[in-house]
Amino acid sequence: MAIKIWLDYKGVEQSMLNGSGLEQIERETMEQKLSEIQGQFIMDFGVEGKFEIVAKVSNPSAKYGTRRTGYRIIAADAKTTAILKHHPGWLGKFI
Repeated sequence: MAIKIWLDYKGVEQSMLNGSGLEQIERETMEQKLSEIQGQFIMDFGVEGKFEIVAKVSNPSAKYGTRRTGYRIIAADAKTTAILKHHPGWLGKFI
């Protein structure tokens, strides 16, 4: 599951896009989602799910020349992965 935060580049400071401020906001958003996912997983399936946040740095955009870090939440063990395979789309409902 990935959450995308879209920016309107008009009126946005390039220093904000290149700094750690935006990255920190996105990371905090994903950590909040992770807590929500873990709680709902226990309620829905009766077992604790193990998830992790994975970061990926994108290549600089040709138009704006900025690198972005994107975050995804993925299953972190075989048991959680197996449960999610039997319930396709479950993780996607948190977007």
